[in-house]
Amino acid sequence: PPLGVLESRGYAAADLLAGTELGEVNLQDPGERISPQQELRFYRNILDLTGDPVIGLELGEPFLPQRYGLFGYALLSAETFRHALAITENFGRLTFSYFSFSFGVTQGEAWFSMFDPPELDPDLLRLYVDRDMSAARIDFEEVLGYDLPLHRVCLPHDGQPQPRLYREHFRCDVSFDAPDARFYFSPDLLDQPLPQSDPESSRHLQQQCQMLIAKLSAQGSFVDEVRL
Repeated sequence: PPLGVLESRGYAAADLLAGTELGEVNLQDPGERISPQQELRFYRNILDLTGDPVIGLELGEPFLPQRYGLFGYALLSAETFRHALAITENFGRLTFSYFSFSFGVTQGEAWFSMFDPPELDPDLLRLYVDRDMSAARIDFEEVLGYDLPLHRVCLPHDGQPQPRLYREHFRCDVSFDAPDARFYFSPDLLDQPLPQSDPESSRHLQQQCQMLIAKLSAQGSFVDEVRL
């Protein structure tokens, strides 16, 4: 998805993929395994070509649940938003993210957080934070069937040079230099039935996700490779 976003801005695929030893044909092959080094070079190219420190917000928008396969369909068929968040927490390794996920309720506010990032250059880490927080909002809105009304967002970087763009993107107050990346929202949303709820299908899909996690654990996951 990110390649399409950048091509729509007028950037050439060859420039975006320079140094990765990948071509567009590789990205169209669902069986192609892209190494962490190739992905990191691709995102480094994006930063170098665009010079846009907030590009991650836009790159997260195409990551709809359906792009995550079994995990995404388990999410969409969850019974309630609480169940969807639990699936995200339990099976986050099946997403494209380097982060771990958690959710809870504190002092009357529900929250969803992304934490435990790998060691990356600060500008690349910021891109991943922005991409994944943007993707999470898009995914949760797809699951809920309407815009997710956020109370506030916390991000673990300084938001410079345009912090207002973050407030416009998330449609709420955004604070920076936080310990982790986090959404806050009304706890009333947690037990709302979801429009595509199919609890039996969701349970079956979660079993399949668990089997896939076990397989990844035996092989070593993409995120594990990045952390080495």
